[in-house]
Amino acid sequence: MTAYELQKDIAEEVEGILKCMLLKDIEGNLVHMKAFPQRLPKRLQNVRTTDTDNDDAEISDEAVMSDDGGVAEEIYGDDPYPYCVVKVNSGELDPVQGVQEIQTLLIFGIYDNDAECQGHHTILNMIHKVSERFTKNPYLKEKYRLNFDAGITWLVDDEDQYPYYFGAMEMTWDTFFAGLEGGRYA
Repeated sequence: MTAYELQKDIAEEVEGILKCMLLKDIEGNLVHMKAFPQRLPKRLQNVRTTDTDNDDAEISDEAVMSDDGGVAEEIYGDDPYPYCVVKVNSGELDPVQGVQEIQTLLIFGIYDNDAECQGHHTILNMIHKVSERFTKNPYLKEKYRLNFDAGITWLVDDEDQYPYYFGAMEMTWDTFFAGLEGGRYA
């Protein structure tokens, strides 16, 4: 099992664990959490075309050629709240034991413009739901096992960034590349 496969499987699992929670996006709509591997994608919000015949036209580093010979400049919007970014931080391979340990970091970001400023409760609830899932059953898709020796660590961002709230949790996974029968633990 590769680190990339683990990353994709964790992202899918987190979306499933948190599907019961409806959270606000930046327009105030209630939506489900979306998980992304490694980083948030840039979202194309608007495209402005510049005529390349105009000598005064300023072209940015993010500009690309459009079909009509002009320059289409990509203008990106806000990050897609609510989100979970599943990062693969590091790994350690023990070829003698046939085990690879992969350290992952889940970063949660939500938008909550409620005047009570209690978005951290939602972050804590998400961390609890994910932690509970993997402590009750440490296996993910019968291919990976949560490393209980490393435990689960988490934190909530204490900075006032209203209406945005953030939290993170770190987990280490054991992936076995030897001794598997049919892709499952023996």
